[in-house]
Amino acid sequence: MMLFDNRFGFDLSYYNQVSENQIMPARVSSSTGSIFKYVNAGVIQNQGIEASVNFTPVRTKDFEWNINANYTRNRNEVVSLFEGAENLQLAGVQGGITIEARPGEAYGAIYGISHERDAEGRPIVYDNVLYSRGRGGGVRYLRGEKAVLGNINPDWFVGLNNSFRYKNWTASALIDVSWGGDFFSLDTYYGYATGIYDLTAGLNDAGNPIRNSVYDADYQVHGGGGAGGLRFTGVSYWDGSVDADGNNDYSNNTVDVDANGDPLYGDMSFYSNVLGYSRGVAEYHVWDASYVKLREVALQYSVPADLLGQTGIKGLDVSLVGRNLAILWKANPYSDPEAGLSAGNIQGNQSGAYPAVREVGIKVNLKF
Repeated sequence: MMLFDNRFGFDLSYYNQVSENQIMPARVSSSTGSIFKYVNAGVIQNQGIEASVNFTPVRTKDFEWNINANYTRNRNEVVSLFEGAENLQLAGVQGGITIEARPGEAYGAIYGISHERDAEGRPIVYDNVLYSRGRGGGVRYLRGEKAVLGNINPDWFVGLNNSFRYKNWTASALIDVSWGGDFFSLDTYYGYATGIYDLTAGLNDAGNPIRNSVYDADYQVHGGGGAGGLRFTGVSYWDGSVDADGNNDYSNNTVDVDANGDPLYGDMSFYSNVLGYSRGVAEYHVWDASYVKLREVALQYSVPADLLGQTGIKGLDVSLVGRNLAILWKANPYSDPEAGLSAGNIQGNQSGAYPAVREVGIKVNLKF
């Protein structure tokens, strides 16, 4: 729909698509001489909207300002797989993480070891009794069951493009927003254990080196005082008590302090620390993939037709274009959320992420 002498317009689409009888690899016994057999099965539903708005706030003979905004929102659900299948593994990666299609979940669910949480949803910590050469102590996260930790699908996308034309010059800038979705970072999974991230070094809130052992001079379990370690907040402390049936009893848990009211510290002095891969929780390394990026800036000059003379060229545009110029904001503190090991179905896995790359180039369009 275009209105007001093409100064305002919009385009709106809604879809609800059900895909059936897709080709899927069903695992079978290797005694058959194969690992998979391929079957036509499965139902996946996708529904969402796509919308765009065009607006020209200013239009004169020599100057024009155009705004274009696009919005996309998709929700998908794996309705069913083949008979007897509870999940279809799309990828298995280091860290005990799998990317899966699971009935009732979004396609591309991230599956791995979760936090054990209290009734209010806080991660539970407990006394770390793993000592090695005078190191250790403090608390560590309590590992829960394997569970869906997130999924690779963003909640929505927005693109906002502004362009300004003055006579034969046109400047434009495109901002991209992706909101929601998740990825597993093998970089933090190993990097927290090996001490290459900022939170593994420096001083803690008590002014002591984080990489010092949580043990203090009296070999207290929780540290504090002159001890090192990383301060834990937003957690629920479990003292190890169990009920009459032998199940963990969290009814007496305390928040951010132990039963004596002392602060909680986790040991970061060696590789088997509270955050890394040795005894860590994979959920801790699943990050929000939301971002806002300056995706493109371009400056274009359109050569006037009278300057082209008898060359046979009907139009000549020369542009200076920059792509991926800046990450204006991102939810995770370290890497580019779009940096991954693969594409297509196998997304949501990040390892060895390089700094984002800016691209600057010249584009020439000729019309004959």
